[in-house]
Amino acid sequence: FWKFETMKPDGMSRDTARYPGFFLYPYAFNSFQVFPQSRRVGPQLVIIRFIPAERIPFDDIIRIRAPEGAYWYETDLVFDTSNAATNAYSFSTRTPEVVFATPNVMTFQLSTTAEKQFEYGVRARIIVPESTPVPNRWWIEQYRQTGLPPPNNWRYIASMGAEGFRTQVLMNSLLEPFNIVSEAWQNPTLVVFEATEA
Repeated sequence: FWKFETMKPDGMSRDTARYPGFFLYPYAFNSFQVFPQSRRVGPQLVIIRFIPAERIPFDDIIRIRAPEGAYWYETDLVFDTSNAATNAYSFSTRTPEVVFATPNVMTFQLSTTAEKQFEYGVRARIIVPESTPVPNRWWIEQYRQTGLPPPNNWRYIASMGAEGFRTQVLMNSLLEPFNIVSEAWQNPTLVVFEATEA
């Protein structure tokens, strides 16, 4: 926890507030990229590729955090780590989990070892939101169980962030006819829109 205090000139505390803290990861992945198969609104497949800087032993846990507003499609996740699905080295995991309270976070536990300097991939389905999330940042995190009692039951190993993708949608759309007469011939119509990508 972080603790903030405001103090009077005589040294007495006036206001105090506590905020949840965060954990530091001592290492980083060599690479982490996100490739959507489609940027359209709704359930879409996304491929995440990563290169670990150090060997990831089996039983370690990988957590992938999508931006707030983008949610994993838990009812039909289509989770796959094979080469055929990701064009990267295959590896095996246990069944992935998406917790109801944090629908943008997916975790899975490795059942095989991931060697360093090799590119691995994960394919899963996510719900692309109607507007691009801000901040638009994805994160991958590796951590493991220590066998110690809480709060020392987890050891945080490595993490890395990656730029997200913009939702493919037309914004500020406008359709305005110059003549509103039914079945008017040669009726000029103004069509205005703004795209998220060129």
